[in-house]
Amino acid sequence: MKIVISIVSHNQKELVDRLLRSIDKYLSVFHNELIILITNNLPTADHFNCKYPILVTDNLDVKGFGANHNAAFERENPDLFLIVNPDIELISEFNLDNLVIDMLNKKISVTSPVIVNSYGALEDYKRQNLTILTLIKRYFIKGYKESFDWYAGMFLIILGRSFRDLSGFDTRFFMYVEDCDLCMRARNLGQLVEDCVPVEIKHNAQRSSRKNFSVMVWHITSLFKYLLKR
Repeated sequence: MKIVISIVSHNQKELVDRLLRSIDKYLSVFHNELIILITNNLPTADHFNCKYPILVTDNLDVKGFGANHNAAFERENPDLFLIVNPDIELISEFNLDNLVIDMLNKKISVTSPVIVNSYGALEDYKRQNLTILTLIKRYFIKGYKESFDWYAGMFLIILGRSFRDLSGFDTRFFMYVEDCDLCMRARNLGQLVEDCVPVEIKHNAQRSSRKNFSVMVWHITSLFKYLLKR
């Protein structure tokens, strides 16, 4: 099987280099083909190194999250597609051969590793479908425990045939919420969105939408688009 790891960099060479070093250290694949595809979304002269083959694409124009990963998928047409943010870091052994076997045996289409923050605490990477009610509960009810409907897009793993059936990400979302939309559409098609990876990875969160006004606007706009779509 061909496995592709898709990473989109926004002049984030330091983060991507750290991610690649962790891949060198902890990621193993012996019986499948692995390619790392890095998309430079902003003009840059960055170069990257890893023990696994790397292909670099430089965008002429800035694209959104979904459009970039859709383009990576279309370029390589993988059997297993890993969508990984630059601020991710592997911290334990991760065997992709075992992952392929488990996903096929359990008929799982979309999954994610366990994601912790830089302090080792569990991140909120498993979330409930976005509705007005769940948003209110999430942000205003202390200790609210939500059920699981979708994985946050910081580290998504999806079978190639499932991604094709979904026509990839909905590019009407420039950034944010496309991960929820993808998982919910997968569920609606009867695809299994379930845990399958007993591996922890670290998310060195940037929280851009809380620091940058334009990014915050993208986040809010995507929420409204999703609510209207549903």
